[in-house]
Amino acid sequence: MIHSKLCLTIKILVLVVFAVVVAVVAAAAEVVVIIVVVVVVFAVVVVVIVAAAAEVVVIIVVAVVVVVVVVVVVVVVVVVVVVVVVVV
Repeated sequence: MIHSKLCLTIKILVLVVFAVVVAVVAAAAEVVVIIVVVVVVFAVVVVVIVAAAAEVVVIIVVAVVVVVVVVVVVVVVVVVVVVVVVVV
C-alpha cells in the first residue's frame, strides 16, 4: 500500500515537472506547438490517472489508444497548418 502511494506521488511529481516544462516551452512557441503540447499533456494525465488505479493490461490498452489519438491529432494539426500556409 505504501509502495503504491509512493509510486503515485512520484508519477504526480514527474507530471507536474513535465507540465511546468511544457508551460515554459509553450510560452515561447507557436500556436501549433501549444496545441500539440496540450494534447500530449492531456494524454499523459489520462495515462497516469488510469495507471494509478488499473491493471497492467488496462494500462497498456489505454496507453496504445492515447498514443493513437495523439498521433492522429498531431497529423490533423500539421495537415491543417500546411494547408493554411499553402493557401494563404
